[in-house]
Amino acid sequence: TSKNEVVFRDSALNLTTSISGATGNGTKEIRVPKNRVSGDLITVQTGSLGDVITVASGFAPGSTRSLTISGGDGSDRVIWRSSSQLKAISVTAESTDVDSEQVRSSGDQEWATAATLVSSLEVIGFNIAFSGVSAGSKILKVQGAGVVSLSGSVVATGNGTVELSGDGGVVLNSGSQVSTELGALALSALLSKGSAGDVSGVQIINSTVMTQGGASAITGETTASAYGRAAVDLQGAQVLTQGAGTITLSGTAAATSSATGVRIRSGSVASSIVSYNGSLTLTGTSGSVDGNPGIQIDSALVQTQGTGSVTIAGTSLSAAAGTLIGGLSTIEANGGGAITIDGAAQAAGQQTITFAVLTQEAERRALITQIGQLEKRQ
Repeated sequence: TSKNEVVFRDSALNLTTSISGATGNGTKEIRVPKNRVSGDLITVQTGSLGDVITVASGFAPGSTRSLTISGGDGSDRVIWRSSSQLKAISVTAESTDVDSEQVRSSGDQEWATAATLVSSLEVIGFNIAFSGVSAGSKILKVQGAGVVSLSGSVVATGNGTVELSGDGGVVLNSGSQVSTELGALALSALLSKGSAGDVSGVQIINSTVMTQGGASAITGETTASAYGRAAVDLQGAQVLTQGAGTITLSGTAAATSSATGVRIRSGSVASSIVSYNGSLTLTGTSGSVDGNPGIQIDSALVQTQGTGSVTIAGTSLSAAAGTLIGGLSTIEANGGGAITIDGAAQAAGQQTITFAVLTQEAERRALITQIGQLEKRQ
């Protein structure tokens, strides 16, 4: 608190303490002077019953101290109201209600809990890991100086928006989902701002990114030390919008790296990028080391269903094609939209666009289809 105390309260049971200088031993409220807390970690461990732990708005132990909440057996609930900066945060509980406009730390945050936003929220820290967030119609903005990772679902409804930004990368682990309805959705990994090394920028692994009308933007970078990575790396990813929502993927590898701009490939399933009436744009630039394309599409579906157009533009700074479309890939505009595929290669004598296999052998269906404006190729 502002009185240089750490206060512990329980609404039903008496608390005990052996800390010298503390007051309230044997009552429902214990006050501990901050100068009697010599360490930098405050740990709250619950027992076998269901508990409610409230981190009050006045909780301010100092920016050099960390807080760990470890829920025991039973159904534990955390109510988080503090906006004071901590060193690190770790919460393990069945559920957490976040009733604060900011949650801040200089170090890592791990939220092994199903979090629900009471108000719009900005989360600031280094490495930030979530198991799941129900944002409702609120604004969720996560800014990590390190890696922002998800191992569950982040869901916004109505006009709620989601923005996940990590200067060390954004990782959607297998089985994850980020979705909005009418609100915008943005994933951003601007590695040039951080200290990341040999990693990809945005990684979407066997996961789903989906809106029902809002725009989706996925933007990534790599550092110069990236080798065989991609600024935007989709593996078994499903990126979908309905309504008039647009999809934009933009990946820029560091100029002196051995990395691809945008790479789309299969994982446990083939990757799909599908927009209904909104436009779909892929833009990628590779590094200059070795031979990496600006955009690489392998065994993937890139498709618009309604009036949306498809634009693919890759630039290679190395001895490779600007845009490389591999086997069993399908590029379709099934409504009135146009398809534009472009490539730029910086090295002399390099092809700008390469198509590895133009047909799927089992069905002999066209790789590139644009109804009404572009002749099917076989």
